[in-house]
Amino acid sequence: MRFYAVSVNEEETMMFLNESGAGSGNNVYVRDLCQPNSQFIQMTSNLDLQYSLVETVGDKMYFLTNDGAPKNRLMVTDLKHPGFNEWKTLVPESKDMLEGVTFADDKMILNYMKDASSHAYVYSMDGKQLSEIKLPTLGSANFYGEKDL
Repeated sequence: MRFYAVSVNEEETMMFLNESGAGSGNNVYVRDLCQPNSQFIQMTSNLDLQYSLVETVGDKMYFLTNDGAPKNRLMVTDLKHPGFNEWKTLVPESKDMLEGVTFADDKMILNYMKDASSHAYVYSMDGKQLSEIKLPTLGSANFYGEKDL
């Protein structure tokens, strides 16, 4: 049995179809809403791996995935190059588990789990680490923000 979910990005320029149920992961399809009568294009094809859309900026799509990275990595692609083989690694896998990415104020906050505690870092949009967000104590942290691009 398969399960499907559809979402639209904030700018209403892209529609995403998420397929799951046949493995421990999902597949992602994208449709360009700026092109009349466009069809969904399959982006991924391995239902045993996870692909999570984090954000869209213009025609770029940012995904958190464990494909080729058991502890996750951040990848980017665009509408002209949606197939997984054309995705680019923006932030590679590290020794710690990458649990989430938040876009805020022209930057990204990457949240890692290390020694059962959150560790967060600010990155530029081109994938360069800028600084660490020092948390006051051990624990779990989540981040929320508005992209300002």
